[in-house]
Amino acid sequence: MKTPMRTVAAGLAPTVAHCVRLPAPRGGRVSPWGGPAVKLALALALAATAATAATAQESIVVLKEGPGKDKAMQCIACHSLDYIQMNSHFLDKAGWTASINKMINVFGAPIPKEDVEIIANYLVQNYGQPAAK
Repeated sequence: MKTPMRTVAAGLAPTVAHCVRLPAPRGGRVSPWGGPAVKLALALALAATAATAATAQESIVVLKEGPGKDKAMQCIACHSLDYIQMNSHFLDKAGWTASINKMINVFGAPIPKEDVEIIANYLVQNYGQPAAK
C-alpha cells in the first residue's frame, strides 16, 4: 500500500515549477495549502507581486495644449493616451488620418467624421512627423 503524498513547493521562485513530494502526516488531514513552507512561499510570492505592481504603475499622460485638443480627447473613450505618444514617432498627417479612420471604421470609435481632419491636424502639429519634402 502506498503512503498518501502531498506536494510542497521546493523554492521561493516567482514561477514555482519545481515541487518535492513528501509523505502526508500520519493520521492527519492534508491541507490543500500545504505546510508552513508552502504558506511562507505563497506569502513571499504575494508580497513580491504587490511590490512589483506598485512600481509598475503608468504615469499620467496629458495631451499638449493646442487647437483640436478637445476633439482629440475623444480618443480616451476607447484607449489610453499612451497610444498617441507611442505612434508619434512614425506617423505623419496621412498616417494619423488613416489611423483615426481605422478607429472609426474598424473598431467603431464614436468620433464624428467632421472631427477627423481636426484631430489629424492636432496630432500632426503636436505629435507627428513633419511632412515629407
